Amino acid sequence: MKSIPSLLLIGLMATSCHKDPVVTPEKPPAPMKYIEFHDLELPFGKGLSIDLDQDGQKDIFFSSMLVGDPLAQADEHQFLFGTSPFTFSPVDDMEETPALAQGKIISDTSFPGCHWYNANVVLAQKIIKENVPDSWLGNWKDKSHRYIVLRLDQQNQPFYGWIEVSFDMQGEKVILHRAALCKEPGREIRAGV
Repeated sequence: MKSIPSLLLIGLMATSCHKDPVVTPEKPPAPMKYIEFHDLELPFGKGLSIDLDQDGQKDIFFSSMLVGDPLAQADEHQFLFGTSPFTFSPVDDMEETPALAQGKIISDTSFPGCHWYNANVVLAQKIIKENVPDSWLGNWKDKSHRYIVLRLDQQNQPFYGWIEVSFDMQGEKVILHRAALCKEPGREIRAGV
């Protein structure tokens, strides 16, 4: 028969091996500056430039353009997104920028297969041909409440941000909902948060 002190020792050893899960405190949300656009509509033929950091220089641009393609015997209504020399967006090999879902992480390494460029990309384009139904091309042609990713470089430091955009093929327009820019350089953020 085992003595009570040995049973007590075995019991203490068994309970001391049990480890409580390590709880890491959740990082507070990144300090953000928000801009509300209140569902601003940009139909074909209308553009907009935006100063996100309010330093007196425009950071991003939305525009549209009519392009004639004589080889395809078609006209194209292109809806464009562009950035200034100190603003960047991830762009893939197809020269498109991702349409990010809400909550996705935005950092310098979040977009494999993309490179941070001074963007000048076609979000969507309507192809118009005679005797053929119109068709649409582009990564953004059917997106609703998705996020264009931004990085503003100020004094060699990156500030991440996003702009919430929808596209309406029926109405042939880009809709701007809101934008945000992190106030802290290099800080990872989440789209739409």
